[in-house]
Amino acid sequence: MKYITTLLITVSVFFLLTFVIAQEKSGSSAQTEATLNTEISFDYDSGIPTKLSFDVRTARKKVWLGVSYYPASFKDALREGEHQQIELNGETWGKVVKIGKKFSGGTFEAAIWGKKVMKSDCTIEDCYWCSKNGFHLDELLAYKSGALSLTH
Repeated sequence: MKYITTLLITVSVFFLLTFVIAQEKSGSSAQTEATLNTEISFDYDSGIPTKLSFDVRTARKKVWLGVSYYPASFKDALREGEHQQIELNGETWGKVVKIGKKFSGGTFEAAIWGKKVMKSDCTIEDCYWCSKNGFHLDELLAYKSGALSLTH
Protein backbone atom coordinates (compact mmCIF):
# COMPACT_ATOMS: atom_id res chain seq x y z
CA MET A 1 0.00 0.00 0.00
CA LYS A 2 2.90 2.31 0.82
CA TYR A 3 4.32 1.86 -2.70
CA ILE A 4 0.96 2.53 -4.36
CA THR A 5 0.57 5.79 -2.41
CA THR A 6 4.10 6.86 -3.38
CA LEU A 7 3.42 5.97 -7.02
CA LEU A 8 0.14 7.92 -7.03
CA ILE A 9 1.82 10.99 -5.51
CA THR A 10 4.66 10.80 -8.04
CA VAL A 11 2.27 10.48 -10.97
CA SER A 12 0.13 13.33 -9.63
CA VAL A 13 3.15 15.62 -9.27
CA PHE A 14 4.29 14.70 -12.79
CA PHE A 15 0.89 15.59 -14.30
CA LEU A 16 0.73 18.81 -12.28
CA LEU A 17 4.18 19.89 -13.48
CA THR A 18 3.29 18.99 -17.07
CA PHE A 19 0.11 21.09 -16.80
CA VAL A 20 1.97 24.09 -15.29
CA ILE A 21 4.67 23.99 -17.98
CA ALA A 22 2.03 23.80 -20.72
CA GLN A 23 0.20 26.79 -19.23
CA GLU A 24 3.41 28.82 -19.05
CA LYS A 25 4.26 28.03 -22.67
CA SER A 26 0.81 28.99 -23.93
CA GLY A 27 0.83 32.19 -21.85
CA SER A 28 4.31 33.19 -22.99
CA SER A 29 3.46 32.70 -26.67
CA ALA A 30 0.49 35.05 -26.29
CA GLN A 31 2.65 37.58 -24.44
CA THR A 32 5.41 37.54 -27.06
CA GLU A 33 2.98 38.21 -29.90
CA ALA A 34 3.81 41.89 -29.37
CA THR A 35 6.39 43.88 -27.44
CA LEU A 36 6.01 47.44 -26.21
CA ASN A 37 8.89 49.55 -24.96
CA THR A 38 8.46 53.10 -23.68
CA GLU A 39 10.73 56.06 -23.10
CA ILE A 40 9.80 59.33 -21.38
CA SER A 41 11.38 62.61 -22.56
CA PHE A 42 11.62 65.62 -20.25
CA ASP A 43 12.03 69.36 -20.72
CA TYR A 44 15.63 70.04 -19.66
CA ASP A 45 14.96 73.29 -17.78
CA SER A 46 11.72 72.46 -15.96
CA GLY A 47 12.03 68.68 -15.58
CA ILE A 48 8.45 68.30 -16.82
CA PRO A 49 7.73 65.17 -18.89
CA THR A 50 6.95 66.30 -22.45
CA LYS A 51 6.54 63.17 -24.58
CA LEU A 52 6.35 59.40 -24.57
CA SER A 53 8.10 57.37 -27.24
CA PHE A 54 6.86 53.87 -28.05
CA ASP A 55 8.72 51.08 -29.78
CA VAL A 56 6.18 48.47 -30.89
CA ARG A 57 7.12 45.14 -32.43
CA THR A 58 4.68 42.52 -33.66
CA ALA A 59 4.21 40.14 -36.57
CA ARG A 60 0.61 41.34 -36.99
CA LYS A 61 -0.16 43.61 -39.92
CA LYS A 62 -2.43 45.88 -37.89
CA VAL A 63 -2.63 46.67 -34.17
CA TRP A 64 -3.82 49.58 -32.06
CA LEU A 65 -1.80 51.52 -29.51
CA GLY A 66 -3.95 52.76 -26.65
CA VAL A 67 -2.39 55.44 -24.45
CA SER A 68 -3.96 56.96 -21.33
CA TYR A 69 -2.62 59.77 -19.12
CA TYR A 70 -3.87 60.55 -15.64
CA PRO A 71 -3.31 63.67 -13.50
CA ALA A 72 -1.39 63.37 -10.23
CA SER A 73 -4.51 62.91 -8.14
CA PHE A 74 -7.62 61.62 -9.82
CA LYS A 75 -10.74 59.84 -8.72
CA ASP A 76 -12.23 58.64 -12.01
CA ALA A 77 -9.75 57.25 -14.56
CA LEU A 78 -12.32 57.13 -17.36
CA ARG A 79 -13.46 60.72 -17.07
CA GLU A 80 -10.37 62.52 -15.73
CA GLY A 81 -7.79 60.80 -17.88
CA GLU A 82 -6.93 61.54 -21.48
CA HIS A 83 -7.18 58.56 -23.81
CA GLN A 84 -5.79 58.08 -27.32
CA GLN A 85 -6.15 55.20 -29.74
CA ILE A 86 -3.66 55.03 -32.60
CA GLU A 87 -3.90 52.50 -35.45
CA LEU A 88 -0.52 51.06 -36.44
CA ASN A 89 0.24 49.14 -39.64
CA GLY A 90 3.42 47.18 -40.32
CA GLU A 91 5.78 45.06 -38.24
CA THR A 92 7.89 47.56 -36.27
CA TRP A 93 6.78 51.02 -35.30
CA GLY A 94 8.11 53.98 -33.46
CA LYS A 95 5.43 56.36 -32.25
CA VAL A 96 5.82 59.58 -30.24
CA VAL A 97 2.97 61.28 -28.39
CA LYS A 98 3.06 64.56 -26.48
CA ILE A 99 2.17 64.82 -22.81
CA GLY A 100 0.28 67.84 -21.50
CA LYS A 101 1.72 69.72 -18.50
CA LYS A 102 -1.42 68.90 -16.49
CA PHE A 103 -0.23 65.27 -16.34
CA SER A 104 3.16 66.08 -14.75
CA GLY A 105 3.47 64.03 -11.59
CA GLY A 106 0.71 61.72 -12.83
CA THR A 107 0.79 58.32 -14.48
CA PHE A 108 0.33 56.69 -17.87
CA GLU A 109 -0.81 53.37 -19.28
CA ALA A 110 -0.08 52.06 -22.77
CA ALA A 111 -1.32 48.89 -24.40
CA ILE A 112 -1.12 47.13 -27.73
CA TRP A 113 -4.48 45.75 -28.83
CA GLY A 114 -5.08 43.23 -31.59
CA LYS A 115 -8.68 44.01 -32.43
CA LYS A 116 -10.99 46.99 -32.83
CA VAL A 117 -14.63 46.13 -32.04
CA MET A 118 -17.21 48.47 -33.55
CA LYS A 119 -20.23 49.43 -31.42
CA SER A 120 -22.55 47.45 -33.73
CA ASP A 121 -20.52 44.28 -33.00
CA CYS A 122 -19.98 44.90 -29.28
CA THR A 123 -21.44 42.28 -26.94
CA ILE A 124 -20.62 44.16 -23.71
CA GLU A 125 -23.78 45.50 -22.12
CA ASP A 126 -23.58 49.30 -21.65
CA CYS A 127 -19.99 49.43 -22.96
CA TYR A 128 -18.57 52.81 -21.89
CA TRP A 129 -15.98 52.96 -24.68
CA CYS A 130 -18.44 52.08 -27.44
CA SER A 131 -20.98 54.63 -26.22
CA LYS A 132 -18.30 57.34 -26.09
CA ASN A 133 -16.18 56.45 -29.14
CA GLY A 134 -18.28 54.09 -31.28
CA PHE A 135 -15.80 51.24 -30.67
CA HIS A 136 -13.60 49.58 -28.06
CA LEU A 137 -10.25 47.80 -28.34
CA ASP A 138 -9.87 44.10 -27.52
CA GLU A 139 -7.23 41.30 -27.52
CA LEU A 140 -4.59 42.79 -25.20
CA LEU A 141 -1.14 41.90 -26.60
CA ALA A 142 1.23 44.03 -24.48
CA TYR A 143 0.92 46.50 -21.59
CA LYS A 144 3.12 49.08 -19.83
CA SER A 145 2.44 51.67 -17.17
CA GLY A 146 4.55 54.21 -15.37
CA ALA A 147 4.89 57.47 -13.53
CA LEU A 148 5.26 60.87 -15.19
CA SER A 149 7.47 62.17 -12.39
CA LEU A 150 9.26 65.49 -12.43
CA THR A 151 13.04 65.21 -12.69
CA HIS A 152 13.79 68.32 -10.57
